Amino acid sequence: MAYADNERALMETDPQMRKEYSRIVHMVENYVRYCQNIGMTGIPLNFGTRPDPPSSFSSLEELTGYLARCRACLAALNRQKPVPGEGNSEPVLVFVSGPPGSGYAERSGETAQGEMAQGEMAQGRESAQTKPLQGKEGELFDRIISSIKLSREDIYLTCAVKCPLPESERPACQTGSQTGRQISEVQASQTSQTIRRCRRLLFQELQLLKPHIICTLDSLATRMVLGKPGSIDEWRGNVFPLQLGESQVKVIPTYSPATILRHSENENRCCEIKKLVWQDMQRIRQEYDQACSCLPR
Repeated sequence: MAYADNERALMETDPQMRKEYSRIVHMVENYVRYCQNIGMTGIPLNFGTRPDPPSSFSSLEELTGYLARCRACLAALNRQKPVPGEGNSEPVLVFVSGPPGSGYAERSGETAQGEMAQGEMAQGRESAQTKPLQGKEGELFDRIISSIKLSREDIYLTCAVKCPLPESERPACQTGSQTGRQISEVQASQTSQTIRRCRRLLFQELQLLKPHIICTLDSLATRMVLGKPGSIDEWRGNVFPLQLGESQVKVIPTYSPATILRHSENENRCCEIKKLVWQDMQRIRQEYDQACSCLPR
C-alpha cells in the first residue's frame, strides 16, 4: 500500500511520468480493441513478440490492406490508423516523408524550438490525417512541386514510417532537453524495432512502384532509404545510387516542408533553406526529364 501511495504521489508531481502512464494506458486500450476486432476472447501472454511483415506483396492494394491490420510494433499499437502512400502508381518520382501525425519533422542539427504537442492534441491531429503531408506542410509541399511543374497526380508520396511515432519513440533531436535524450535512450530498442519493420515495408512499397528517382524529405526518411547514419545537412546537395531489386535508382535528399515552416521566424535561415530546396528541386526536375525521355513511348 505504501508503495502504491508513493507511486501515486510521484505521478502527481512528475508530468513526464503522468504522460508516460497515459501513453501506456492508450497503448493497452488500442491493443485490447484490436483483439476484440479480430474476434479474440483473451489477451495472449506473448505481447512483446510480434511477427515481422510478410516478405513480399503482389500489389499496392495488398500492402495497404496489410497496413490496416498491422500491429507489428508499438507505434502500430498506439496509432488509430496508418497513413498509406498515394499518387501515381507507376511513378518516375517518389517522395518519401517522415512519419505522419503530430507535425513530426527532423531537426537539422540545430536546437529544437518549442515543445511537442500534448498527447490529446497529437491524437486529434492523427485522427484527422488520412494522407501524407496535410495542413500547412501539405500546402507548402504542393507549392514546392508545382514550382517544377508537377502535382501530386504526377508523383507518388509516402511516409517512411506509416504510423505516428509515440512521443517517447521520437528521436532525441526532437527535444532539446536532457530528459528527452534519456527517454530516447531507454526507448531506443522500441524505436529501432519500429524503424526496422517499417523500412522493410517501405522497400517492398518502392519495389512495387519501381521509380527512377526517390526524393527523401528529412533525416529519418533518408536514413531509412539509404540505410546509413547521418543528417539531412550532410546529405542534401548530393545524389546517391540505390539498388532497388534489379534496378538502380537515384536518391536525392532535401529538407522537409516542416523544416521551412519551423524556421519561418528566422528570416535568414528560412531563406537559406528555401534556396537549397529550390536547388534540389531543379536537380530533381532535370533527372525527371531525363528519366521520362528514356521511357518507351
